Amino acid sequence: MMLFDGYSLMGAIGLVDGIYTFYETVKNVNTGEVVIREKMQLKFRTQEEIRDSLQKAGYSIQVYRDWEFKQATGETKSFVFHCTK
Repeated sequence: MMLFDGYSLMGAIGLVDGIYTFYETVKNVNTGEVVIREKMQLKFRTQEEIRDSLQKAGYSIQVYRDWEFKQATGETKSFVFHCTK
């Protein structure tokens, strides 16, 4: 749980079939009132899957690694996609 300006932020998490699901819940700490409760999902894809999807959408793509802005490789763990259309 995170606390900021009198509100708390909580979430239940889970990973199923490469999709990470969590519920973002923001509550007023003083009253317990739920201000926001939304289901969120993140789909994890490989570099190749993301590149293919962007190319199909008409983008030219440069992929960098780990915020170093060096060319990504197959062993790169995080990516920065720079796309132009």
